[in-house]
Amino acid sequence: MNFIFWTVTACAASLLPLLAVAQNYPSKPIRFVVPFAAGGGTDALTRILGQKLTEAMGRPIVVDNRPGAAGAVGADIVAKAVPDGYTLIMILSSHIINPSLYKKLPYNTINDFSPVILVNAAPRILVINPAVPARNLKEFINYAKANPGRMNYASGGSGTLAQLAAEMLNSFAGINIVHLTYKGGGPLLVALLSNEAQMTFASPSTVLPHIKTGKLRGLGTTSAKRSELIPDVPTMHEAGIPGYEAVEWNAVLAPARTPKSTISILNREIQLVLDRPDIKKTLADLGNEGLGGTPEQCGNYLKSEMAKYAGIVKAAGIQAE
Repeated sequence: MNFIFWTVTACAASLLPLLAVAQNYPSKPIRFVVPFAAGGGTDALTRILGQKLTEAMGRPIVVDNRPGAAGAVGADIVAKAVPDGYTLIMILSSHIINPSLYKKLPYNTINDFSPVILVNAAPRILVINPAVPARNLKEFINYAKANPGRMNYASGGSGTLAQLAAEMLNSFAGINIVHLTYKGGGPLLVALLSNEAQMTFASPSTVLPHIKTGKLRGLGTTSAKRSELIPDVPTMHEAGIPGYEAVEWNAVLAPARTPKSTISILNREIQLVLDRPDIKKTLADLGNEGLGGTPEQCGNYLKSEMAKYAGIVKAAGIQAE
């Protein structure tokens, strides 16, 4: 009996520091790791969110850029951080793609993190060079079937959403469009405009000016509903491929075993920020849709996305560069 008493007492005592932290949370600055270089979309989003959270929670949100290995360097830092709610990470969808590309990661993509909230989703748009004789997705697929291996799609590298979205199209439509890799959005766009590559899945805001001038043609967006930036372009589902969806998204995670009460506070405060009209407009202007939801919904979404892209990577034989 004494052994059981002291064992239970010791376990309870070990939890007291975390319980105390959770009750007073936040009582000091929060480090928000961005696993990519400063200046990119995920960095900009984190800084916008961090500023509003600083105002709402009364504690500084310090953005810490830790780029490398498609986000794996930053993720490893957070996976090994103290689970007290003072170290967070803004992941990109590459977080759940990495396990399919890299044979060994220094952390478990799911088990070493506590999901907090889904932040946003950014659709891509299938754009083609007008030299391709297709006015809609159905005509494009028919042309691709009649010319297997004769068209190229452009992406920024292995495992990027542009590649995975194109390979999903290859698989869903039963076509064969060849992958060409470019270093950066500039060279990729030049290749598309010059017809070196015939198609890509691009950010709507990037290609909208060229669609308006007729230099590119938009055939379908990859989200469940139409993009507010290009409302006249149907979704891939509407255009003829049921169930097709491939969006870039961001989510906030904390280290595994972060107290649930702390996760609840973070979830509530971030949701309040996402519900603000000014933040909704900022996201919409960037071609993003604010998401939100519960930590459980976030975790389930990560698992489903990881399974989906694992199948695509395996079927297409995609390997990390």
